[in-house]
Amino acid sequence: MIIVFGAVSADLRFDVDIFPGNNEAVEALSYVVTPGGRGANQAVAAIRSGAKVTLIGTAGKDCFGDKILTRLQAEGAVTSGISRESGTTGTITTITNKHGHHIAVTSPGTNALLAAKHLSDELLNDKALVLLQTDTASEENEAVLAKAKNARARTMMNLAPSIDMTKKTLDNLDYLIVNQGQARQLARKLNLDVDSNALKMAQGLARQGKLNCIVTLGERGCVAVTLEGIGWTVEALRLEKVVDTSGAEDSYCGTLAACVQAGMPLPRAMKRASIAASLTCTKKGAQNAFPTLDEIDKRINDIPDPKQQEL
Repeated sequence: MIIVFGAVSADLRFDVDIFPGNNEAVEALSYVVTPGGRGANQAVAAIRSGAKVTLIGTAGKDCFGDKILTRLQAEGAVTSGISRESGTTGTITTITNKHGHHIAVTSPGTNALLAAKHLSDELLNDKALVLLQTDTASEENEAVLAKAKNARARTMMNLAPSIDMTKKTLDNLDYLIVNQGQARQLARKLNLDVDSNALKMAQGLARQGKLNCIVTLGERGCVAVTLEGIGWTVEALRLEKVVDTSGAEDSYCGTLAACVQAGMPLPRAMKRASIAASLTCTKKGAQNAFPTLDEIDKRINDIPDPKQQEL
C-alpha cells in the first residue's frame, strides 16, 4: 500500500494565448475545474500505474470537497483518510499559455489543517510506502516521517513546492525527488560543496541524507544517485508538441512511487516515471492527463534503457 500524505485541492485552469502583464487583463480561451493538489495528483498517478493508494488529507465541507472525493473514489483511491473540515477546500488557479508554460496561484484553505495526527498508526507497517510533498507544514511532515520510520515503512518525498525541510526530515527519508533548481537551492542551504552538475548534486544530497536522490531535468529526463553511491541517467520522450507541463512533476512522482512499491529497481522505475511525465505534457491538465499502465508500456522502447554513470 502507498500512503500519500498531502494536499487536496480544487484545480481551476484557464487557457490563454499569452500571459497578462502588470495591471493587464487577458481573455481566457477556456476554463475548467478539476480535482487537484499535489497529494491527490500523485495518488492518482500512482493508481494509474497499478498501485493501491490511501490518501491522507483534508478538504472543506463544500462543493469542491464533494467533487474531489467523488473523483478520487472513482479512480480507486481509499479516501477514508481525508478529513472534512470547516472552511473552504484549497484551490490552485493555473494559467497556461499557448506554449504550454504555466503560472499558478495557490490558496491552502483546509490543507493548512493537515497534521500528522490524521495519519493512523494502524496504516503503517514494513510493507507500506509513505509519499509526501512540501506544501504541508514542515513540522507535520517531520512527524509523519518519524512515525513511518518507527513502523519500518519506506519513505519518499517530492521536495516541491518548498525546500523547507529539517535535517531530521532528510535523515528519515529513503527517496528524495527534487527538480534541478530546487536541488541547487537545497545543496546551498546544506552547505554542500557541489557544482551545478545535476548528478553531482544528487550525489551530495544522497550522501547527506543517506538516501536515494532523484533529480528531474524536465525535457532532459532525470538523474539519480542511489544509497549505495551508484549514478544513473534516464532520458525523456522526445515530444512533437508540448501542450501543458503543469502535471509532469506529479505524474513522475506518483509513477515512481508505484514502481518502487511494486519492487522495481530504481533505474527501471525512473524510466517508467520519465515516460509518464513526458506523456502528461501532451494533454491539458494534471489528473486528466496522467497516462495509464498500458500507455506507458506502449512507449517503453521509445527511450534508451537507463545508463550507469561514473561518479
